[in-house]
Amino acid sequence: MKKITLLAMSLMMTLFVKAQYGVDITSQLTNSDFEDGSTGWSITGGFATIATAATNGYHGTSFMEDWTAAPGTLADLDCSQTISVENGLYVVTALAHAIQQDNSSLDIVGIDIYANKDAVPVKTISATEYKVSTVVEDGKLRVGFRGVGTNANWIAWDYVRITQYTAETIEAAQVMYAKDEMNALAAIADELAAGKIQASLAQAMAESAAAVETVTTWEAAKALWDTFKAQVEEAKASTEAYIALQAKIEQAYEWQEKGLSDGVDEFEAALSAAEASYEEATLNVEEAHAAAVTLDNAIYDFFLLNADGEIEYDMTDLRVTNPTVRTTNAGWTYNPEDAKATTSYNIAEFYNKDFDMSQTIEDLPNGMYVVYMTGYYRATGNDNNVGFNAHEDGSEIISAELYANEKSVKLQCLYENDINVINAADPSDRTIAGYNNFANSMAEAEICFDKGFYTNNKVAVIVTDGKLTFGIRDKNHGGGSWTAFRDFRLGYLGNFPSVVLANTLAEAETWLDEHIDILPEVAYAQLSDAIMYAEDYTALGSDEAEVLAAMAEFEAQYASVKNVVALLNELTGLVGQAGELVALEYPGVAAFSVAYEAAAAIIDAGTGLEIPEDQTAEAYLQEAIAAFNAAILAYYESQVASPENPADYTYRIALPNFAPIKNYTIPAPWVVANVQASGDVWVGTGQPDAAGDGTTGLSCLNSWSNNFTSMDVHQDIEGLPNGVYSVSARAITQGLGQQHAYATSSVGTVVSEDMTIVGWDSYEWETLTTAKVVVIDGKLRIGFASVSAGDVNGWYQVTDFQLKYYGEASEDDLKAAWETSLERAEEMANLLLKGDSKGVLAAIDAAKPLAAEGKYVDACQALNPSVAACDSVFNAVQKFYDGNFQAIQDLAVSLDYAVNGASAQVLGFASITAGQLLAAEDATHTILDPLNEKLGGYLAYATYLVEAENTLATIKGVKDEHKTFVKDEVITPQVADLIAQLRTADDCNDLLAKLQKAMKALEGTTYVNLPVGDLTEDLVANPTIDDSNATGWTVVKGTGNGPTITGQHYDGTTSNRYLDSWNGAAGSLNFTAYQEIVGLPDGTYQLTVAARTDGDNAWIFAAPEALAADTAKWAASTEWAMIKNNGAIYGEIWYEDSLAWVASEGKIEAPYFNANNGTGWGWSCDTINVVVTNHYLAIGITANSALTCKDAFTGTWMGADDWKLVLVEKAATQSDYNPFAGIENVEAIVPAQLGIYDLFGRRVETPTATGIYIVNGKKTFIKK
Repeated sequence: MKKITLLAMSLMMTLFVKAQYGVDITSQLTNSDFEDGSTGWSITGGFATIATAATNGYHGTSFMEDWTAAPGTLADLDCSQTISVENGLYVVTALAHAIQQDNSSLDIVGIDIYANKDAVPVKTISATEYKVSTVVEDGKLRVGFRGVGTNANWIAWDYVRITQYTAETIEAAQVMYAKDEMNALAAIADELAAGKIQASLAQAMAESAAAVETVTTWEAAKALWDTFKAQVEEAKASTEAYIALQAKIEQAYEWQEKGLSDGVDEFEAALSAAEASYEEATLNVEEAHAAAVTLDNAIYDFFLLNADGEIEYDMTDLRVTNPTVRTTNAGWTYNPEDAKATTSYNIAEFYNKDFDMSQTIEDLPNGMYVVYMTGYYRATGNDNNVGFNAHEDGSEIISAELYANEKSVKLQCLYENDINVINAADPSDRTIAGYNNFANSMAEAEICFDKGFYTNNKVAVIVTDGKLTFGIRDKNHGGGSWTAFRDFRLGYLGNFPSVVLANTLAEAETWLDEHIDILPEVAYAQLSDAIMYAEDYTALGSDEAEVLAAMAEFEAQYASVKNVVALLNELTGLVGQAGELVALEYPGVAAFSVAYEAAAAIIDAGTGLEIPEDQTAEAYLQEAIAAFNAAILAYYESQVASPENPADYTYRIALPNFAPIKNYTIPAPWVVANVQASGDVWVGTGQPDAAGDGTTGLSCLNSWSNNFTSMDVHQDIEGLPNGVYSVSARAITQGLGQQHAYATSSVGTVVSEDMTIVGWDSYEWETLTTAKVVVIDGKLRIGFASVSAGDVNGWYQVTDFQLKYYGEASEDDLKAAWETSLERAEEMANLLLKGDSKGVLAAIDAAKPLAAEGKYVDACQALNPSVAACDSVFNAVQKFYDGNFQAIQDLAVSLDYAVNGASAQVLGFASITAGQLLAAEDATHTILDPLNEKLGGYLAYATYLVEAENTLATIKGVKDEHKTFVKDEVITPQVADLIAQLRTADDCNDLLAKLQKAMKALEGTTYVNLPVGDLTEDLVANPTIDDSNATGWTVVKGTGNGPTITGQHYDGTTSNRYLDSWNGAAGSLNFTAYQEIVGLPDGTYQLTVAARTDGDNAWIFAAPEALAADTAKWAASTEWAMIKNNGAIYGEIWYEDSLAWVASEGKIEAPYFNANNGTGWGWSCDTINVVVTNHYLAIGITANSALTCKDAFTGTWMGADDWKLVLVEKAATQSDYNPFAGIENVEAIVPAQLGIYDLFGRRVETPTATGIYIVNGKKTFIKK
């Protein structure tokens, strides 16, 4: 074990070896270890600090993390800090991890630690040290932790450190860094060499360590570093191999001491050979492992020669794959496949899920095997000691088990050992804090296991066909369940069934003695006789087949008698509940009392219970329980139901109050059918009831979301007496949003009134009761639902469902049910397309004659299945008619036909054509989605056309010839094309873009007379970015996201929106946003923009020449301003405000200075002067080097806001302005066959100029 300790020490050395050449400048970071929360760090996303660093393997008390419930994944996020440093090489070191807790073996993507443009991916599932180096050339070092498009649900980092290497050249600094790292490796190598490793490897590491100070170039240093790292890794593996060989030698010593004689000479010869190999240390890793296997085989052969059914041989190393499960979950089979064990802290775990983890070994020698495992199970979380209390009162359900073939045992329970017992055990310096007195993390579980606790999990099995499947499973986990485990071991006792039988009989005798005061005498005698009979087969040398047959018979008898105890407990529970039922005094109370007394007599009889001679105690008690359950059901159904006094049929609802223990798995038969983007849905203890003690929460279902469309929880009940019912439930909320109870039968749905009380803070639960509903087929769905009223309004906690039965439906009830069904069917038939409605119409025709004869139930049963089958189609049709189809009608009705003649033509054609398609005899719902998409295109085009026609009718100062051009050369041919046939949405969008360009050009003719001064409001659309889509701007996202965001505006207002785009891969972003201004006066303009970025070569531009495919020529004529790279801190805007604040002695508000806790958000002002000569200007922001024809962008994000355009000097002579130059005379739509776009995001039917285009999503150079 000393060697294992040395290895563990060596692996920790890199955390403590101080740099010899580098300088630790971590102190320049603010709050580098997050002990002061997030102070000093710029954060986007859900990062927060948590004070459980030690529990999770992090440094100090607190660390920075983000988490969402698995299998969800985290949104994009970033935590960074920028500091001013000397130019040079810097190494950032931090602890971090990233995991998808629903599948810990998943390869995590999208999480990295970065330093400026360099990054290292985070892949480990527990706290691990990472390093990333970067070269600083501009005096700024940004360090951070980010997630982009990740598949992780929990990430964290901590203990950020920075080492500085400065020298005359970067290469010299790199050599210094390499030497520091190699010196750290040398320390590890010394520790490894102090143990047992291959001698030649120890010598090679010593030579590498001696050469460290001799390297002078980066090439030489890198080569030596790579060699040294490989040697150290091999030395670690060598250490492990020799430890394994030593352990096998020690195991052989134990066998040597057993005093066995058969084959002893061969065995000791194999042991001597292994000892010599270990001492000489000439074996490499593979050879050392092979030597251990050779010795293991010798031990096994020795065991077989001396086996007697009592001696156990450990077959783990020979036949079990990955038995420890300490560092990987590989080698095991999982069912379901995605429910894999998470490994960390040298243990494995399953949390809050069903699982089955196993492996199958074939070609085993038959005989007795024992599977051992270290581990425990926690059935539920221990909030308020709920889990421990359940353990103490016997209500705990241990559903996790260790199994081998058909045998299984329950796992040990966590609550068997509290932290006081754990901490008192050696070594006493390793203690756990726990939660409510018990281990509560993988790190704490490791300490428990290391101290030898929870090692009593074992299951014995006889293998008769050479095949063994073993593992652990939980098929019905509870909420908050936790299985922690490691170290499977497989023992073999040889093929001696008689010995196994003897051990089983001894176990049964012990169990029988322990239950002598509980078991009926008949059951006691049954097991005693079985033991006596089986003892005849326990002698060594008994026929194997006879022994196995006797064992099978005995085990069946043993299981039967053991089940008697469980049945007595079940019957005792039923009798205990019956007293409350008798007090209800339902009409059947007399018969129920007789059944109650009979059941109670069985319990009272105790061990003297008399059982018919032809029955076992097990069968007798099973019949008694079935009879008593039937009596309980009959008693409930003896209620006389009437409209005035309904019967309480709540007993037909499974779990009407859900479950008191928190669980994110909703218990069947309840089903949650929420439509939401995110949420928190669970069963468990909720808000208290003011009518109670005000502290005890009610058992309920919690359904919460801050972004949902609808919520629904329901269960289906079958086998009900036909008749009239109502449903009630109690609910509570913080925000009203149409929450209601409901009941649905085949006849229809009834609902309660919506909730009216916001009772959360006052603990007021509201009772909601539905109207009455008729059941004609024994089936009823009961539930509670909500529709969002915005934000979180509409969420709820619900409990105490009750079902009332009002008796058989009257003739009037049945008639009303029929009429409701018919009304629903006719509504459906009228709305459905003809191809979909045939089945419903046929059902109506079949049902009406039955109803005419007064056979209302038969009529409903003939009609309702067809209606139910078309329900989803009906909803889809209704949604279609309420969407673009209706919007077109509404827009058409609003037209002024004297002005909007062209719009009327477009809308009329779309409406009539759609109506013809919908009215076709063979039309079905399958046409709706493509038709709706086309109508959306027509609606968008017509909406703008209405606006265009209104503008043409009212605009002043525009030449008639220009208006005529738009009407005759643009609108008229476009409308003619749109009404020639129903066009696609893409066609409509193409025409819309051309119409918008023409109208913009027309309106631009009014700009020529604008005066000198600030023309932002006149010329720039949406200069302050007031909506999420950046209306008025053309956005080409490229590889970025966006186009807008909030949270880090320079004025400190978190709701202030601005242009922003980000891509976590440094240098990959090529986002562009721009707008074209046409018709503005010629002259000199000044463009001012607030902007920020974390990299170089992000640009603001002002282009006096039209956007062109020849980007080199266009870029040369464009004015550019590189956005200042301040990262997300300080910046010119912050600095200027800080000077003003200081000058005022702190008397002004200075919002820019105070933003981000006084550190600003990195914004500066960028200014461009540009000369306009042809009444055209494009302004924008870009990181796309293909547009700028400059160096590539080096950062990950950029942003801009508050665009300002000032006409500084108007040209004395204005150039001729043809507003329609380049406006296409559209006569027909020719769809682009390849989907060609230019770099400005504009669709191009046929490229006319040489340049780079996007063809089918790929950059393509086209030469014309």
